[in-house]
Amino acid sequence: MGETFDLMEIKSYLSVEEMNYLGGSVSISYYNDKDEEVKIGNSIIYIFELDDWIRVLDRADSISGDVFYVIESLYRTLEAENMYGRLMIIDEMIMSKKSDSLGARISFLEKIIEYVNLLGIENIGFMNEAICKELSNNGEYINNFIGLGFRPILMKESNHYTLVKISY
Repeated sequence: MGETFDLMEIKSYLSVEEMNYLGGSVSISYYNDKDEEVKIGNSIIYIFELDDWIRVLDRADSISGDVFYVIESLYRTLEAENMYGRLMIIDEMIMSKKSDSLGARISFLEKIIEYVNLLGIENIGFMNEAICKELSNNGEYINNFIGLGFRPILMKESNHYTLVKISY
């Protein structure tokens, strides 16, 4: 199997939460020559309405420290005051062992972006530990994400990167 997926199925599940955000997952798979489903990856996502940054930060903190960290790093950027609409946070990106490569992660991320753009969501942020380690060690990785419209934000306190894609 190559690192691009021609035949893919995206399954998503979103639920309305009490704290006024959506939480769910996006999984991606394809069917092989034997018509068997082959799972490529799964991602946990959260969608926030950017109505009030303090409320969004409070909601994020109620979910997890990582989700809060990504949103807080975005909040500290100059672009935050110009952002509007919805923000999706990719909390986890779990790849199958056979599909766990940078190319597969990029392809999965491209499909997630296509999917959420259909939902009218153009602001995306995430911090994936494996990707962040590579970003710290390898400038080529950064270029792959920049090519998708993401911008790395280095958080000096932890020396980790958060990746954001902003449209306004």
